[in-house]
Amino acid sequence: MNLSNFENTIISVLKEIFPQFTVESFPSNFSDYTFTSPVGCHLVRYNGSDFSAQNTVWGVTQPMTVKYSVITGYRGLQNYNEIHPQQEVLRNTLKGHKFFGKKIFLSSEEFLTEINGDLYMGLNFSVKIFETENEEYDEIFV
Repeated sequence: MNLSNFENTIISVLKEIFPQFTVESFPSNFSDYTFTSPVGCHLVRYNGSDFSAQNTVWGVTQPMTVKYSVITGYRGLQNYNEIHPQQEVLRNTLKGHKFFGKKIFLSSEEFLTEINGDLYMGLNFSVKIFETENEEYDEIFV
């Protein structure tokens, strides 16, 4: 599984569902990020992976859980309560969705910060992948 393709697919789906938002990979230096959208942005970030012990004897196989975040910036809201409808759309877009046959599981959501009147939320999720030396086994064990 190519994680770049996975992230690009998430970005593509979010662009389709949120055409008024800027949707892109999380910048390497967030303090230099220029938030230009008049409505909001979704920044997709790879957070790391957890690996389980090998569970077969016939080859190299190792379950992996890949963790991602979508950091969302909202602009022009009058109060914090206005975040909820858009966050619900984001949650419903991602939860249980399958990318490359792998189902997304939401793990947490949190208010992150306010910067110059823009409100930022984080939605964390994971995907279980079965890494093998031979990808034909991937669908058997997931």
